Amino acid sequence: LLTDAGFRAQPPFRQLCGGEALGRELAQRLLVGGAELWNLYGPTETTIWSAVTAVGPGPVHIGHAIAHTQLRVLDHHRRLLPVGVPGELAIGGAGVAQGYLDRPALTAERFIPDPYATTPGARLYRTGDQVRRRGDGSLDYLGRLDFQVKVRGHRIELGEVEAALEALEDVTAAVAVVHRREDGEGRLVAYVVPAPGSTPTVDLLRRRLSDDLPAVMVPAVLVLLERLPLTPNGKVDRRALPEPGSERPELETPMVQPQDDAEKTIAEIWGRLLQIDQVGLHDNFFDLGGHSILAIRVHEEIQRAFDTDLTLLELFEYPTVAALAQRVTRRPAAAEPIRRRRPTAATSDIAVIGLAGRFPGADDPDQLWHNLCAGVESVRDFSDDELRDLCRDAGIDPATFDDPTLVKRRGCLDDLDRFDAPFFGISPREAELMDPQHRLFLEVAAQALDHAGHPDERDGAIGLFAGTSLSGYLLHYVFPHLATRGFDNPWPMVLGNDKDHLATRVSYLLGLTGPSVLVQTACSTGLVAVHMARRALLAGECDLAIAGAAAVRIPQSLPHPYL
Repeated sequence: LLTDAGFRAQPPFRQLCGGEALGRELAQRLLVGGAELWNLYGPTETTIWSAVTAVGPGPVHIGHAIAHTQLRVLDHHRRLLPVGVPGELAIGGAGVAQGYLDRPALTAERFIPDPYATTPGARLYRTGDQVRRRGDGSLDYLGRLDFQVKVRGHRIELGEVEAALEALEDVTAAVAVVHRREDGEGRLVAYVVPAPGSTPTVDLLRRRLSDDLPAVMVPAVLVLLERLPLTPNGKVDRRALPEPGSERPELETPMVQPQDDAEKTIAEIWGRLLQIDQVGLHDNFFDLGGHSILAIRVHEEIQRAFDTDLTLLELFEYPTVAALAQRVTRRPAAAEPIRRRRPTAATSDIAVIGLAGRFPGADDPDQLWHNLCAGVESVRDFSDDELRDLCRDAGIDPATFDDPTLVKRRGCLDDLDRFDAPFFGISPREAELMDPQHRLFLEVAAQALDHAGHPDERDGAIGLFAGTSLSGYLLHYVFPHLATRGFDNPWPMVLGNDKDHLATRVSYLLGLTGPSVLVQTACSTGLVAVHMARRALLAGECDLAIAGAAAVRIPQSLPHPYL
């Protein structure tokens, strides 16, 4: 209200923000006058404030615990989670209340013993908030656990979708919900308030979201609103959000009516299954809110309507009404429905349809290209403090670094300790044992499939050709802690660090059914992997192939000798 009225706080004014989660857009408005801004987090059950941080121009988080307070990030078994893994925030310390008056069952559910405290009788309050610990010990607030939903079998954090939308420059505020269709299927719907003077289209917002989120987290429906409905105390009233209508979304593609019978039939099938009253000739199925599971139903109906040999994968190759109509009318149904793979000179061209990667100073290939064009230096020198920390953490003799021939600089990856283990069905203990090279390659392989627009059903055989370097993580971090950390079972350690298991394990975790080949040719491993993937495609051994390699020296700040 103050900022809307034109108030701009100036030093020495200090602004304290609590209650509703502080979004980036509001934080930037509050910082305009130059006054301090503090983000205060805490529920009533822990005596109002439990965490605090000063807010700057970067991402907003909830900071560190105040004095005499403990912030623990737990999984559903109440085990502590490592850095980078989302979990429920439980708060302990002097501020924890006794419980709820005359509600013993709810008190027992929310106020639990603290198994990690040294004080007898210490308790934790389960907040129901999902957080993630950052590398510096502060916490990212990800939203309410009761805002964690499943869409098409995938777990989605509505708070992450909202945060990604609000990070876009064209968006002031956003709310994500799951709307149940008449057939019971859940659709991810986002309500967006555009920034003043901005008129973003649904197409534009969806494309920008796709750069930061996996396909399943991009809302099927985006509704533009002038403002979000609020409750009397100023919080977003989700129950008052309007129902998503059946109107065709605002696309950059102009509306062109289907002309012939085939186009009209396909448009009718799409409109009925998408619950949209108008489908244009050049509309993209996925821009209208389509997804891989709905594509299966579309495929079945089109096969019945046209008696065609159209494959499910071809729906992704012909995503518009015009292209699909041309495909189903130009080729009659085959007498033999079995799809046979065979090498042929006519298919010697290979299309690269997806690309992903992590590089020093760049989280994706586009950023890497930008850095190269701009002459950005991504190699950095290691400070004496970093080398001292390295000696302490990795058990290295400091005298090792007295050698004048050592090169104390290297390109390093950021956030190497960040890994969403639950997304891949990996336990925190297993993730802790995994070589970061294996974690990164798994994430990047999944991102490459998403970037290619490939459906979750993985129709067709997908091959994987991959290699990695030797595991410095095993040598410097796993082996030295075997006795103290209780790593008594060797198999997770072997699977997570031995380069021989990289390809097969990634194939298993991603559900790939094509050839899974480990490539090891030293410095040329990545190039040879691409070559072998191309040969497998031409030989008909797979319909799609992922090729790549991972090379991350652990510890990253370890100098190397000049040769």
